Amino acid sequence: MTFVFLHGAGCTPEVFAAQRAAFPDAIGPDLHALAPGASSVADVAGALAPLLASIDGPYARVGSSMGGAVALEAVIAGARPAALIAIGCAPKLRVAASTLAAAENDFDAFVEAMPAALYAEPTPARAASARRQFEEVGQARTLADFRACDAWDIGERASALRVPVLVLTGERDAMTPVRFGQMLADRMPGARMRILDGAGHLAMAESPADTNEALRAFVSSP
Repeated sequence: MTFVFLHGAGCTPEVFAAQRAAFPDAIGPDLHALAPGASSVADVAGALAPLLASIDGPYARVGSSMGGAVALEAVIAGARPAALIAIGCAPKLRVAASTLAAAENDFDAFVEAMPAALYAEPTPARAASARRQFEEVGQARTLADFRACDAWDIGERASALRVPVLVLTGERDAMTPVRFGQMLADRMPGARMRILDGAGHLAMAESPADTNEALRAFVSSP
């Protein structure tokens, strides 16, 4: 089984570093390089389609936040992964007006503040990683990502999904609280929900061992 890891808004493939180390055959595209002019989640999903079509054999798509929305949109558009895992995702990915304003008007302050929203425990190393990713992506692309998230809504389309889905949510996710992850799982027939103890929004970076175990267990389950 090949894992395809899809990062979230303002992030880079670095956010899945622990998973790429655990699953060395995995694919972790840079969605900003893949879809440089994208203004919507559906645009990114469309740009991803050729890569997915090139994968030989079964694959599991793992998306974080916006990456989860991209993974879901790709399935709606016709892609058929063997499994889909959405981390820190919800039926809607609304972004607070204050967050959008900060990203647009004072990007340095935005970058400085975001680790506290992304992690339950923003250690110096985690905070440095988050800030490094935002700075690499840059203000324009980060703002476009957050606006795309704010506009995205899976709506009733979720009920038509017919692939195995696991929704992973950090217990202490401040950006996409557990109740929103549960709402997403409830809308998809047969979807499973798992809460990662103590983790925040970037659960795969904050609780890598638990995340990796959840991925292995899900793709191995009947």
